[in-house]
Amino acid sequence: MAPKVATTHPEAASVVQVLYDSTSSFAESLDTATIRKTAVTLCGDRASASNAAGLPFALAPPDVDVPAEAETFLKQLMCTANAAAASVLCGSILAGHTSDADDFGDVATYLGPGDYGQRHERDVLQLLGLEDATSTDNGTDVSLTATRPIELSSAHLIPRTVDVSIPGDAIKDLDSLLMRLEDRYAFCIPGPGVLVFYFLLGRDGGSRWMGLAGVGVHS
Repeated sequence: MAPKVATTHPEAASVVQVLYDSTSSFAESLDTATIRKTAVTLCGDRASASNAAGLPFALAPPDVDVPAEAETFLKQLMCTANAAAASVLCGSILAGHTSDADDFGDVATYLGPGDYGQRHERDVLQLLGLEDATSTDNGTDVSLTATRPIELSSAHLIPRTVDVSIPGDAIKDLDSLLMRLEDRYAFCIPGPGVLVFYFLLGRDGGSRWMGLAGVGVHS
């Protein structure tokens, strides 16, 4: 099982698990700095205090056990998502080319069984301790109406924030992983300052919700 560290976002009330990988060699081909930056942004500075544990690859609620087979899938999903983003010259495959900067990568997310499909975006944010870490432009707490759906490409299964004319192998590899998730959907929500938080979620054959989380910059 991957090492797990409980961390609290400075503006969030609940604790989030950060899953780290210290054994795989996949990190050699990834921009690990952007991935770590996303984990720190979503979970707070304490996520960077455990670098010795390895590369953060997934976030999960504090009281949820992540099965070993799900961990393996989440590692593959995180790795493939970041490789796909690099192949089309963007930082996050979720924020895509709409982001004004490529400083952030994508991490996997595991929610487990439950009602986390469309129209349950607020539940997703609460589960990950992010509801109070998001804000509107005037600094007030975000409401459900502040979440915006992100259309997924019917051809590539990734958000239409990414401009893909001819998909390469990395995009196709990500498509094949996303195909294993049903009821896929994506949404974004304003974060602190110029940041926007992105999520792509779906459920596996065991009705466990999981997917990706990323950060974009909209200045």
